[in-house]
Amino acid sequence: MPGETLAGRLVLSVGFRDAGAALALATMIAQGCFLGLEAEAASLKRAVQTGACDFMVNTLDEALRVLKNELRKGTPLSAGLLCQPPAVLDEMVARGVQPDLIASRSDEPAVRELVSRGATRLPDPPDISAQTDALVRLRCASLADMRRLDALTAPLVAEDPILRDWMQHAPAYFSRQLPPLRVVALSQGQITQLREQLYAAAQEKPFDTAISVESPEGLIRF
Repeated sequence: MPGETLAGRLVLSVGFRDAGAALALATMIAQGCFLGLEAEAASLKRAVQTGACDFMVNTLDEALRVLKNELRKGTPLSAGLLCQPPAVLDEMVARGVQPDLIASRSDEPAVRELVSRGATRLPDPPDISAQTDALVRLRCASLADMRRLDALTAPLVAEDPILRDWMQHAPAYFSRQLPPLRVVALSQGQITQLREQLYAAAQEKPFDTAISVESPEGLIRF
């Protein structure tokens, strides 16, 4: 449902590598809670360093302990459980631990059982090239400049609840990203508006560092 948040809902991912970390950030930006099952310690440590994982734990009990209050309060949190995922999936089924959404490329009996109990299985990421809107990448080398870019971009997506939430919450979760980068889906009209606003803003007050706007039409620097 457009505009619906994930507050109070649990997203389970079998895996916490690149795709899992991206899903964790998207879940928290949508105000949900995330649990990633991962057998590789280095992947979890990397997720902690990038801000995709708030807590790295070793047992399901520890994971539930940190997630329980946040689910009740409807506040976002991400936990990574270092484990053998099949064993923990079986434990979740046996103990009645029920996620709301599941991301898994496996078709293990435990995953099917959680889905049969009401969990929604997330599809593979969509083909971006088939979307009407284009992904636009805004790059700069200054956090102050990125704040200006956020302020210019946010009004363009104010009528879209999902993109509005993305622009509102994304800066907090990507604050460790250096150099700063923002990716947002914009229509052709919105891209044109953004470029015009950037030109005007640069004329009024020059940016501290070089700004680049990368879209399917090409790269423009300010």
